[in-house]
Amino acid sequence: MTKVTPAANVGLNITSATLRGLAILAAAAAATVAAAAPAAAQSVAAPGTGVSATGAPVAGGAAARQNAAIATGVPIEILSVKPSPVRLAGALSRTPTQRFEVNFRVLPARAGEAPLSANPDWADKIKFTLTLGYEITAPKTAPRAGTRAGAAGQAPAATVANKIDNYHFYRSSATVLTLRRGTTASVFFYLPGEIIERDLLASNGGDPTGAVAEVEIAGKAGTPWFSRKLKGSKEQQEGFAKLASEGVLDTAGILRNQNQIQGLDIRFPAAPSLVAEDAR
Repeated sequence: MTKVTPAANVGLNITSATLRGLAILAAAAAATVAAAAPAAAQSVAAPGTGVSATGAPVAGGAAARQNAAIATGVPIEILSVKPSPVRLAGALSRTPTQRFEVNFRVLPARAGEAPLSANPDWADKIKFTLTLGYEITAPKTAPRAGTRAGAAGQAPAATVANKIDNYHFYRSSATVLTLRRGTTASVFFYLPGEIIERDLLASNGGDPTGAVAEVEIAGKAGTPWFSRKLKGSKEQQEGFAKLASEGVLDTAGILRNQNQIQGLDIRFPAAPSLVAEDAR
């Protein structure tokens, strides 16, 4: 007589086999995850720092810019330079003063990094230097005798002795007294309205043709910021720097930092303290 196996037993046997198979698969998956975990820790950036959870640099976008700053030994990232017209209290000029906001971030401290202050959670004496270059469309000097002025607003060719005659350059520095690591902040510079009128800069709305913002700590230079027309062209950056180094000799003291305007900008935004010397 044929023996019939109860259906319940068949079902039980299938279920047990399935559970054993699932247990084997789960164990294998757990081993795979455990093996991948160290590699994952190396490749995942800690939020907003541009470095991995283990402190190793990671590439891509803002993180790449931060890694470039870290590589210089000056972990400060200049994010932007934004011009805006402002009216200073008591100003006689009809043209507004042009305020330039240099926005930056002090990157968080990393394991093994040289401290930037006696307190490793802080950074001391962060110096920013802003250089502005304006291309002008009128001569700096009167045309020579016997020359004829060109079209309205343009310099006669005879008055252009060399390329620097086509530009005005202004430079100023500001040194942040101290700032907590991981902080985003701004320092401010001011180009007076009288200078915008006198030097015929209003044709650009007061905005410079080119600008460079530099940062340093203890004499060590960080990663500079370049305006759009200079960005990506080493030749133009070097040309601008060469012209500016000569051009700023005639304009010392014109571009001012926030300490030199203290109290006159009635809508002055929150900003870190500067060292006392910057008020002179």
